[in-house]
Amino acid sequence: MLNIRELARLAGVSHGAASLALRGRPGVSAETRERVVRLAAQHGYRPNPMVTALMTQVGARQRRRVKSIIGLLSTMDMDHYPLHSNPRLFHEGINRAAHGAGYAVELFTFERFDAKVPLARMLKARCVQGLILDHMRDEFERLELDRSRFAFVALGVPMRNREVDFVCNDHGHTVRLTIQNLWRLGYRRLGLALDGRRPEHEESAILAAFLEWQYRQAGGKVIPLHTRNWSPSVLLAWYAREKPDAIISGDHLILDWLKKAKVDVPRDVAFAHLDLDLRWKGIAGVNECNDEVGAAAMDLLISLLNGNRFGLPEHPRTVKLQGSWIDGSTAPCRPAKRGG
Repeated sequence: MLNIRELARLAGVSHGAASLALRGRPGVSAETRERVVRLAAQHGYRPNPMVTALMTQVGARQRRRVKSIIGLLSTMDMDHYPLHSNPRLFHEGINRAAHGAGYAVELFTFERFDAKVPLARMLKARCVQGLILDHMRDEFERLELDRSRFAFVALGVPMRNREVDFVCNDHGHTVRLTIQNLWRLGYRRLGLALDGRRPEHEESAILAAFLEWQYRQAGGKVIPLHTRNWSPSVLLAWYAREKPDAIISGDHLILDWLKKAKVDVPRDVAFAHLDLDLRWKGIAGVNECNDEVGAAAMDLLISLLNGNRFGLPEHPRTVKLQGSWIDGSTAPCRPAKRGG
């Protein structure tokens, strides 16, 4: 098999230049990079996995230098989110994984690059080749970029046309984990209430997992609420009609709505949250470990850069991470009803 030194001789460049070109790093011209990559493909060059593993170990023991900058494109202004909120956790994981691999991360918000300076010019000036799309569902279509020049990973919600590799929480597992624990605690009439305007709810992975569980149950079925007309009146009307003994939802405002309607939680109905903010105290539900989701997005992007996989993939991948259940006072243990 052709090694990198032989490839460098074929391309008429140094060993170091060939390595930079193959890994998509700054320091070589576009013409050199294209020539090296073309010759690598023609001659079937593949990195030696043992050498790669060894160099990874050696690099971990040395002081990291910034290899290049990763662009984080977001519609959210992080100044509006508390330190331990879920959007911040995504970014914490991204930065941790980037730092460990020797990359820097720079945040680009729509407010910033929609103004005076085109995004493409900003990215070119910083030699950015890898982009994480943070909760950008429709906005990707608005980006005026040559998509063949970048590696992309979407985070949080998939692109509308699903043309980009995607990392998220495993929402189906989150629902199954919630049901399993509520059942363990003695609840039998489980109700799901979702704001249909939220992208992760619109995708219906949560609803699909809940309906699959209901399909396997003999009784105690509560018709789930999945509506774009998300409001206290709609939620309370559903609660009065379906009479669940536990509500599963991704919106903690339900607790306020029930309290104002004189519905006691957990005496009248228990509550479990599908995406806990760890600042909240006493709420039962699932910690989706969003810092790990952010780290996984960065790991996937780095693998694309190391493999020189730029542009939109022919077969986009989805990587899902599982969360963990946290007990809370909104869903205390109680005896299961007979025949439930």
